[in-house]
This record gives sequence, structure tokens and C-alpha cells, in this order.
Amino acid sequence: MAGKKRHSGLIFLLALTLIAVSLSCKILPAFKPDQKKAQRATAVGFDLTHRMLDHPQGDGNAQKHLFLHNYPMPGEGLVTGTICLEDADETPESVRLLILRPRPEGWKIIHSLPLPADDHPGAQAGIDTFQFNPPLPVEKGDIFAHWHPDTVPSGPIPYNSDDASIKGLSVGKYGFRLEDVQRGKMVPNRGFTGQRDYFINLIFQPASEEK
Repeated sequence: MAGKKRHSGLIFLLALTLIAVSLSCKILPAFKPDQKKAQRATAVGFDLTHRMLDHPQGDGNAQKHLFLHNYPMPGEGLVTGTICLEDADETPESVRLLILRPRPEGWKIIHSLPLPADDHPGAQAGIDTFQFNPPLPVEKGDIFAHWHPDTVPSGPIPYNSDDASIKGLSVGKYGFRLEDVQRGKMVPNRGFTGQRDYFINLIFQPASEEK
């Protein structure tokens, strides 16, 4: 990988990937969405358009960290997959994706699933697209997060750190184990710090489009 220049030149391809989400993909497993519905899908997360990135190599020391991305789902619907930039190293790295539902004391984990390792031959042009089978039902106001296992030395998702962040809507906290990030568990709303931008989006399909 060539770092910042290569990644910044690929941002336009993310829009094309969102429209044709079944192309150049890693699939979990073979889920092929209706193409008309795929064209109406939207991205939830940090706006990747024309963005430079501060840390193309991903997190250097993210073991046992949980990162919350405060980009609420716009309504009821399905999360059909993810889009993210490849990091600048060639080491396979995997994280766990969480869907969180707001509660008075924090967030309840509604979905928890591992994403396949990055930097495999299936990735093309520095972009990883994963599709979910089945898609993940979500409600308005749900947010997403990712967790780094303690067995993974570094993270696969490029990001902007606090001083270089644009939106700064991603926060993190250390000390989460695998048993803490399972479906049904609560994530207390305390101790999260930072202001980061992570180069990952969810592919959201509104419920009204599914009928």
C-alpha cells in the first residue's frame, strides 16, 4: 500500500462500491442483494468523500479497545454490509462489528459479529466491502462500534486522530474482553475518550424499500 496519496485517490470508488455493492466483494457468505434496492442504499458513518487520512496504517495499539461511532441509523431498516478502506500494511487483521441500541444507562449490544481479516487477495483497489447474510435489522438511533481482540496487535481501519479529525464522532475505551462484546451485553456510557474519524461505513437499507 502507498499510504495517504493512494487512499485519497480512491475515495470516489467508495461511492461506486456502494451503488454496486455486489461487485469486488468479500461475501459472508453468498448474499446477493437486489440491484434496485442496492442502488437506494445509503452509507452510515464518517463522510469519506474527498477526505485525507491521518493514519493510513490503522491503529498501532488497539488491543481490547472498543470504539463507538456516533452516527445514528436514520430509521428502521437493514444493515447489509460494510465498506472500509484497506490500511497501509499487509498484515491480515480482523475486528468485531457491533450494533448498539441506546438505553438510559448506555447501549445494549443488538448484533455482534466478526469481520473477515483484511489484506487478503479478495480486496481490490484498497477497498474492502463485506456483505452480511442475513442482513442485520436495526432501528432508528442505533449506532455501530468495532472491537479489537487482544490477539490482534494492530487495527485494520485507517483513521484520523484527535488533532486531525474532521467530525471527531468516534470515541474509544480500553479493557473490553470477548465476553463483554457479545449480543445482549450492556456497554456503560462512561469512560470513552477521544475524537476520531474512522474510514468505515455501514450500508443501510431503509425498511420502506424492503416492502
